[in-house]
Amino acid sequence: NTNGAFKVKFPGAKDYSLQVLTTECVVDNTIIVGFEVGEDVAAVKYGILTGGIYGFTEDNYQYIAEKGTEASNAVMQIELSAEDPAGRYTVLAAALDADGNYVAGDGTFFYNVIDNPEEWVSHGQGVYGEDIVSSIYKAFDPVVLQAEIQEHKDIPGYFRVVNPYANSFEAYEIESEHAAEDHNHYIFIDATDPENVVIEESVTGFDLGDGMVFLMSLPAYHESYDKPENYGKMTEKDDDTYLISFPVNSVVAGEMYYQKGAMSYANSNGGLFFEIPKAKSGVENVAVDNVKAEYFNLQGVRVAEPSNGIFIRREGSKVSKVMM
Repeated sequence: NTNGAFKVKFPGAKDYSLQVLTTECVVDNTIIVGFEVGEDVAAVKYGILTGGIYGFTEDNYQYIAEKGTEASNAVMQIELSAEDPAGRYTVLAAALDADGNYVAGDGTFFYNVIDNPEEWVSHGQGVYGEDIVSSIYKAFDPVVLQAEIQEHKDIPGYFRVVNPYANSFEAYEIESEHAAEDHNHYIFIDATDPENVVIEESVTGFDLGDGMVFLMSLPAYHESYDKPENYGKMTEKDDDTYLISFPVNSVVAGEMYYQKGAMSYANSNGGLFFEIPKAKSGVENVAVDNVKAEYFNLQGVRVAEPSNGIFIRREGSKVSKVMM
């Protein structure tokens, strides 16, 4: 019963079943949220949360039953603003009976991927040693793919791999409808400290039937994994190429609809790496005296007055990660 779909209904029993469905990505600042309910559900309350990974627990569902917003329709189109941050959004919902009592809960999540192409410079076609899908599905062997790799103009060492699985389907002899949609997906790699490289939570666009595959390295998953042995390294492979590699089982991945995004170890074969061509032009570190510090969030968006979080600080050629 990994997806919670099994049930037995006896004659005369109440049907308080609830399932929450969303589109997997925000497109044009819009997300579609739907609720499938049993015939005895009188109302549904919901909440959309950001800023972390929230558990699909009875305590959280009961909180939504008390504090949530009542759904006006079975299917709703919800608009996000341009100020809403990138990353994971969790949808929690609670079913209520005719007396307003909580009777069932469900949840899911979606991703807001902010593109901002003007903030990135291309390094051209790089090489992606894929050991995510091959770790989750033992029937597949690791493959080597090609994808464009970009670097943030204002944050040297902050990379993103553009549509990392766009060229993978022939290699895996499968198809993925989601990756063919008209928006991009990225793997975000924070290599601002070459000795402590992190893959931030990233939704890949790759779908084998249980929702899109997403991944992150262990230090991004939970602070308890903030250990030297869980970080990747960036070195020079040769005069023209950077190499980013990760220790075995230092990355986790999941599928959005399989056990509600339960995480499994990835890079279990040790085949995960990125080869990044050095930019011929673009990001240049130029020393500037008496320059004012600038701050960016972890998605590379400039922040005027940073507070209550982790930020990238740039002062001339010096870049560091700070907690405010």
